[in-house]
Amino acid sequence: MRMLIQSLLALVCISAAVYAVSAEQLESGGLPFASKPLTSDTLELTTQEFAWLKAHPVIKVGVHHGWMPIEFLSEGNEFRGITVDYLKRFERLLGVRFQRSEYSENPATETADMLSGIASVKSLNGSRFVALPEPVISVPYTIYIHKKNDTIRTFADLQHKRVAVFKNGPLAGLLTKDQQGIELFKVDIAEEAFVALETGKADAYIGNPLVVDYVSNVQGIRYLAKAGSTPYKASVNMAVRKDWPELASILQKTLKHLEPERSDILNDWRLQPGSKTGLLPFLLAGLLLLATIIVLRGYRLKREVARQAAASQKLIWKQANYDFLTGLPNRPMFHKQLAEEIHKSLQHQQPLVLMFLDLDNFKQINDQLGHSIGDKLLVETGARIAAVARDCTLLARLGGDEFTIVLSNVQNQQQVEWLCERILRQVSLPFTIENHVVYVTTSIGIASFPEHSRDVETLMKYADQAMYEAKRLGRNRYQFFSPSMQELAAHKLQVSNDLRHALNRHELVMYYQPIVDLATNEIHKAEALVRWQHPTRGLVPPFEFIPVAEETGMINRMGDWVFRQSARDTVTLVQESLASRSAPPEGNVVDATIFQVSINVSPLQFQSSQELQTWQAYLDQIGLPAECLAIEITEGLLLEASDQVKATLTQFRDAGIATSIDDFGTGYSSLAYLKKFHIDFVKIDRSFVQNLGAGNDDMVLCEVIVDMAHRLGMRVIAEGVETEAQLELLKRAGCDFAQGYLFSPALPFDQFMTFVRDWRKAPAH
Repeated sequence: MRMLIQSLLALVCISAAVYAVSAEQLESGGLPFASKPLTSDTLELTTQEFAWLKAHPVIKVGVHHGWMPIEFLSEGNEFRGITVDYLKRFERLLGVRFQRSEYSENPATETADMLSGIASVKSLNGSRFVALPEPVISVPYTIYIHKKNDTIRTFADLQHKRVAVFKNGPLAGLLTKDQQGIELFKVDIAEEAFVALETGKADAYIGNPLVVDYVSNVQGIRYLAKAGSTPYKASVNMAVRKDWPELASILQKTLKHLEPERSDILNDWRLQPGSKTGLLPFLLAGLLLLATIIVLRGYRLKREVARQAAASQKLIWKQANYDFLTGLPNRPMFHKQLAEEIHKSLQHQQPLVLMFLDLDNFKQINDQLGHSIGDKLLVETGARIAAVARDCTLLARLGGDEFTIVLSNVQNQQQVEWLCERILRQVSLPFTIENHVVYVTTSIGIASFPEHSRDVETLMKYADQAMYEAKRLGRNRYQFFSPSMQELAAHKLQVSNDLRHALNRHELVMYYQPIVDLATNEIHKAEALVRWQHPTRGLVPPFEFIPVAEETGMINRMGDWVFRQSARDTVTLVQESLASRSAPPEGNVVDATIFQVSINVSPLQFQSSQELQTWQAYLDQIGLPAECLAIEITEGLLLEASDQVKATLTQFRDAGIATSIDDFGTGYSSLAYLKKFHIDFVKIDRSFVQNLGAGNDDMVLCEVIVDMAHRLGMRVIAEGVETEAQLELLKRAGCDFAQGYLFSPALPFDQFMTFVRDWRKAPAH
């Protein structure tokens, strides 16, 4: 026993000695024996690099505040995470101090000397930073599914599935470019992807496994399962000032030196989804280790560790339940509190109102002014709503540009209407953000408990439907839910589900309506119109399925099919027209005078120029001159033209594809816009043609449109011509072309070919 006591006393003395030497390093997160003194052999630094380090003892570093576990700001305003662990090792090895500050998220305006972590090297384009050649972190993007999903096992299984990805990350662009069979469901934060998997809105989620595993673990999400890796890498790079190449070289050599420690650094932060252990075992293990080393200060250290653990858990809870941008409750917290409020309302027999708010045209602000301005707009919008709705029970941000409000114990409908009107008025006032004056409005949908539903999910769905109805009716307004909206939503859902299979089942067909040249009475133009031959419902009108395709994102795939099928049919029409001529065209040139087909293009298809590039290549492949095609767009596209729209219209023009404005006169564009964008044709809307009469207002408008269009070098097509009287008035006004039932309705391709042949054979019409 005496020997045992002596051994314990010796252990205590040794522990005290170790503590006396290393207490200061322990408190800062380091160990006195963790690194050797810096020598030229350690990192193979040059004399100039040693001199550079001596001249720069403090280096300012920009660090993200909410990118767990890569790098984040703790409750005690301390930066933590994988990249921060690397920075601490750099400090010990290089003998310099890295002064950490919050990254502004905009490399073009960032004032730091280096950035500790960036997800996309392309984001540095045009900035004063350059990325290190080798990433700090590089792991394969991983596929996550709901545990009940047994249809996805590999990356190949994602074809024709809806996959959630981070909206602003590099993976979204890669999948759009390489995997056109995958339908992307873009989210702002990981929590949105989790909810999408849980509710079935997404079939899978692809993300950085370090981030997804960590966030899902701290939130206690148990339904996630991994379904394998992808061929793409999730990389995190450090970046330094371009005018500091010495620092770039030093850090690259230091990273190489730390390569043996890479796995240990990552494993310190690696968690598995669905784990039931959380962080507690790691904290307990840390406490036990510290207790054996610093036994003389056990009580004090234990108390300090307990305080830090509580602060860490508080931070984790806050980040899991509150939106990092606005500070409002996030989607998971909102779901929980809404369920509690409904339970209270049920107990006290009091009504409850749920309001869904969605900013109008917020994406355009993001695209034109940048995400930094967009984020600040969301923060200020949330503050305005909070100021107006300070008496509400709950205000939350669900993600993106969506906010929700819960009102308990509502006395009457006027109370809700009064709040909605104040919110609409306050949000519509101008915002001044970084010298930009920004205007935005919001649409509000309203559902009531228990009047509309007693179920949380159903109540949210009804409020969401009412919000979309408010947008459909013109935006910047509020709308109460009604049962007819549910019927409409159910119908749209059925159309959406059927439409997803329509292309694969070859249910879409092209119809063509002839366009007659009024000067020669010849047909060498036509408009291509897509139709849906449903297996049970028959021919579905375009106004029923085109809006659904645009809302669900299917319009891009559908539009691509329409373009390619129309192009193939145009080849046949050109060949037929050439064969019917008595002599070949002058110079054997094939252009719009031989035959030209107009194709309707949705405004949503202009958001990416990738399709245009593939279309040009396809025309070359099938041997069709671009001049034999024209695209039809709406007036609204010109008014809201982003840089992307302008660039795409210019590319169409440069390729030789003509541009036509459909339904001209019903929107808000001016002829100045038509000249600015080099428009070739304007189509007079059928509403003017139907009421044409000698000397009436519609006739005057048609004459003015024709005259001004001709002066600007454009030609005019009249739509909806149904009578000889209308035709004669249009000819008298100088209209160039006409289409309508007077000549022929839209016909399937074979019937259209027959119609054109018969027209050419018939005597002058």
